[in-house]
Amino acid sequence: RHPDRGCFPGHAAMMRSVLIVEDDALIAFELEDIVGAMGLHVVAMAMTEDDAVASARMHRPDLLLVDVRLARGDGIAAVKRIL
Repeated sequence: RHPDRGCFPGHAAMMRSVLIVEDDALIAFELEDIVGAMGLHVVAMAMTEDDAVASARMHRPDLLLVDVRLARGDGIAAVKRIL
């Protein structure tokens, strides 16, 4: 949790950031639309394990939305590296 984002879910000053990790571009963009409609902010999208780790380190998202099977890498391994 970022200290400057408030502490109550749904609080107007709070916008949760999301990193989407998905190797299928059509699905990634669909997920971006869904996440945005939920009031969340997509800070980045990554298609590989290495890109996911780099993006997470750069953007420090509140949430990760990760495909388990990636064409280049492994979603579970990416999460382990990020955490």
